[in-house]
Amino acid sequence: TKGEGGAGGAGTATAVAGPKGDAQLGGTSATVPVNGADRVIAGLRGRFKSCYQSGLNVDPNMEGKVVISAKIGPNGEVENASVASNSGLSGAVASCIQRAVRNAQFDAPGGSGSTLNIPVTFKKQN
Repeated sequence: TKGEGGAGGAGTATAVAGPKGDAQLGGTSATVPVNGADRVIAGLRGRFKSCYQSGLNVDPNMEGKVVISAKIGPNGEVENASVASNSGLSGAVASCIQRAVRNAQFDAPGGSGSTLNIPVTFKKQN
């Protein structure tokens, strides 16, 4: 025998939010002190969280730590930023954070500039 379905109802979809994430800033080290570096990096925290949130939307279990090495020129411009280490984060998230640092403007350290190492840890919030 062959059955026929008769329930022609319309379903409803409910959007379920993925996990939220937080960016925790670690202690920044510098080859030459850069006045206000912590202030500038704290100002980037929202961008860092946005990068991580994009990653969580793809992988809701992603957590980790990235260290960005930034070469600051004598005038305070970021001449180069690279991922010094990455543990647990996708390449896309690390690259997004690297770009955020690359576009930052620091106070002028003078001399031949400085190199900052910027550690950022990302954890899901339940």
